[in-house]
Amino acid sequence: MQQIAPQPQQFAQPQAFMQSHAYGGQPGPMGGPQGQPMYQQPGPQQSAPVAPVQAPFNPAGMSGGGPQQQQQQQPQNPYARPAISIARTLEQAIPGYQLLVSVVQDLAVTPRGESLAQAAPAVLEIMRELVLQHYAALGAIRRVLCGETTPDVFMALAIPVNQLILLHSQVRPLVDRLSMAAPPELRAPFSGLSQAISGNDMHLSQASQAIQQVFGPQVWEAARSRVYSQPGI
Repeated sequence: MQQIAPQPQQFAQPQAFMQSHAYGGQPGPMGGPQGQPMYQQPGPQQSAPVAPVQAPFNPAGMSGGGPQQQQQQQPQNPYARPAISIARTLEQAIPGYQLLVSVVQDLAVTPRGESLAQAAPAVLEIMRELVLQHYAALGAIRRVLCGETTPDVFMALAIPVNQLILLHSQVRPLVDRLSMAAPPELRAPFSGLSQAISGNDMHLSQASQAIQQVFGPQVWEAARSRVYSQPGI
């Protein structure tokens, strides 16, 4: 008996055939009831989606590089902690300067504060220079914390601290002159200024000692000679 080969067009597109009958299409060539396909091609077995798993930490494609190992490979900055301590020491001197400016400005506008009003511009000029040197020192400390540990950066810190010490040496004589020139009823606030100035002496001394210990006495002496070699000093 001769076998009749199936026509190719009947199964040429089994996927399209299955889709047309799976959702209530018209009866296909095989004459199956509507909505019930006579033939379905078995598809791949589907499973529930699996949550993605985070890849292990491996910097720059290196094998065996965990976070702890990477932290050990990065060299720590030995100057970071001392630099932060110096910054905190310098910041403790700022309230004393603010107190001086406040006292002079408040007393200068009193009826008998003519002598203080004449000295106020000199006080404000010194305070302005002190603030600039504080900013310069803190800027150098930020550079150290960012990893710039070069002799130039160390000098950039030692020079403004020397400038602060030099300017601060001019504050106490100025306050003494203001206290003597002020009327007796206006001299009481200057006692608090003397205590603030003494506290700033201690803070600047601590900062200078820390710079010599951390960055070396050669850096400090080089910065000191540069500051005191300026004209007019």
